[in-house]
Amino acid sequence: AMARRLGASPLGAGLMVLIPTYTSRLSFAFLPSLFGHAVDMAFLLWLMARADVLGTRRGWLAGAAWVAACQLAYVSGVVNLSLLVGVLALLTGMAVGWRRGLGLLAMGLVGSVVSVALYYRDFLPMASDVAGRVMSHAGPGGAASRYPIQSWLAVSYGRTTDFFDHVYPVLAVVGMVALWRRGKAGLVLAAWVLTYFLLLLGRAKAPDIFLHGHETLLLTPLVCLASGEALAQLAGRGLWGRVGAGLALGFLAAQGLWLQ
Repeated sequence: AMARRLGASPLGAGLMVLIPTYTSRLSFAFLPSLFGHAVDMAFLLWLMARADVLGTRRGWLAGAAWVAACQLAYVSGVVNLSLLVGVLALLTGMAVGWRRGLGLLAMGLVGSVVSVALYYRDFLPMASDVAGRVMSHAGPGGAASRYPIQSWLAVSYGRTTDFFDHVYPVLAVVGMVALWRRGKAGLVLAAWVLTYFLLLLGRAKAPDIFLHGHETLLLTPLVCLASGEALAQLAGRGLWGRVGAGLALGFLAAQGLWLQ
């Protein structure tokens, strides 16, 4: 459904069966995060399809309900979706208008308030303790983080290649350029990618908060969609293009099965 909405090749949906990310999450029995991931993807699909109604009261309320549902579906959704909606609001304000951007930001805040009121209110003291420790670490002589502080570039490279190796990122970049030029849901796609790298920045510099964000899980469908689009475009370039796309797909299939 997301591929159809973006006008992308459905080959990306097939790559989701081969990519090792989901097997990795299943092997650790991360069933809540996988359920929450499915809710996140449904919300992103809704955003792509219903961006034009977010300016209406009904659309705004539906968006706030989606944000609350995503955050209640799994704990990491509180951070991931809050950040994604915040980035989308910023990009929307810059590209469309600040009234629309602030409306999106308010939508996310209302959804977050609902999720806290319904469930996370009992965790506020613990969250306050973690935030206080992180802030004290930010100052001179502050308390050390429980986890090592790392370079953002090193964390970004390590996490990306650990989960996607080296072929998927190259294909994904090519496919993202093609999807971007198509002009469909460009702001949502940009917010999706930027959220991934901001979560990695948090993982590197504030691991007490961002260490278990499942950022690679969040990005996996987009990597598959963009990679599938890149392979489809390569296959459309004559005989040798089809051969190259077939070889690349065969390699990804063999690699995925071996890593799984």
